[in-house]
Amino acid sequence: ILNGVNEQLKKAIRWEYFPFLVFALLMGILHLFMYSFRDDLVYAEILSKQPIITLLFDEYYHWTSRILIEVVSIIFTKYDFIYFSIVDTIIYFLLPYMISKLFIPEKKYECNWVIVFLLLCVPIITMLSTAGWIITSINYLWPLTFGLIAMYPIKKIYFNEQIRWYENILYIIATLFAANM
Repeated sequence: ILNGVNEQLKKAIRWEYFPFLVFALLMGILHLFMYSFRDDLVYAEILSKQPIITLLFDEYYHWTSRILIEVVSIIFTKYDFIYFSIVDTIIYFLLPYMISKLFIPEKKYECNWVIVFLLLCVPIITMLSTAGWIITSINYLWPLTFGLIAMYPIKKIYFNEQIRWYENILYIIATLFAANM
């Protein structure tokens, strides 16, 4: 039994997307030490002062482009930080995953570690000194990730890969969110 477990562990560690699990785990651990502040707190109060439809019109007149992003931001600031942390950690997994799916044709395991190390060079911690972790992530990281997801069907079409009906829904949602930036 111990040999079987050992083999499964080795297989999991050699999985081409294992580096992204490590990256997401690191980001998940980082989220344990975060909390809402600055704009996160300001946005959390918005829905208590006005209905969401009023907010949509106000956002349209002020920003015109970021209506969807602003609404998502406000919704996540309104609830417990743990919900945002879970979704944000998933986004942190999807970012390198989509970079790999789009741009790495071979030697994925090695290249995926390079992607992770390059992403770790980004001074992510500086987001703690800006508008707030929730607002900054949803306004910049999420549209980037969803933009990569929205580009993926182009690659599938180019290589004559099948796009399933439910993937189309995902790609449309990703395009709308990314283009909203």
